[in-house]
Amino acid sequence: MAASEAFDLVIFDGAECRGAAPKRCLAIEDSVPGVTAATAAGMTAFGFFGASHCRAGNGQRLTAVGADLVFDAMRDLPALIAQRNATFTTS
Repeated sequence: MAASEAFDLVIFDGAECRGAAPKRCLAIEDSVPGVTAATAAGMTAFGFFGASHCRAGNGQRLTAVGADLVFDAMRDLPALIAQRNATFTTS
């Protein structure tokens, strides 16, 4: 098993152990492998590129591997999560 496949499995198993359907889970990731694993597991992935360790162009790289959206300020995260959650019904 490739390392990336193992990471995908860990993320998927983490959601499953908590009884959460992957499509209802949200991953906040700042790395290409993290976004790749989250999307492979069927989760929504928000790519964060505002950390001091993120290199120039990290937002574009995260988008290229499937991040549903990218953002660079953690202060924006609550509103982004609220917008995402509004797409789910409570039925």
